[in-house]
Amino acid sequence: MRTYKWLLILSLMLLSSVGVAKESTLPSSPVIAKAVQGEATETQVQSTAVARIHHLVKKGIIDQSWQSDIVLQSIQLEKKTRDDVEVWVVHFKNKNREKNPVNKVLYVFVTLSGDYLAAKFTEK
Repeated sequence: MRTYKWLLILSLMLLSSVGVAKESTLPSSPVIAKAVQGEATETQVQSTAVARIHHLVKKGIIDQSWQSDIVLQSIQLEKKTRDDVEVWVVHFKNKNREKNPVNKVLYVFVTLSGDYLAAKFTEK
């Protein structure tokens, strides 16, 4: 009987220490993990933005004219601070949309680590 008590106590101690070890080795949140990975290159940011444009065209959210080579080659990149967070803003100019100047520029917002945030026709 005494042996069973010790065995039970040792088992509980072992299980509790394994649980603590697992908790300490869990990966941190995705935001922290991305920050550790570092900042995306301009090429990676452009690739993310172009891929998002293709996705938006495929879903019918934006016009097919946004998928032309002329549009995808007219890219401007800049870092901006929005709500105290620094992000990449990728500008795409669509010369095919001269008649509607409101929707002539599409802004794609990407995190510094290269993840897509949003796409809008306004920079705000």
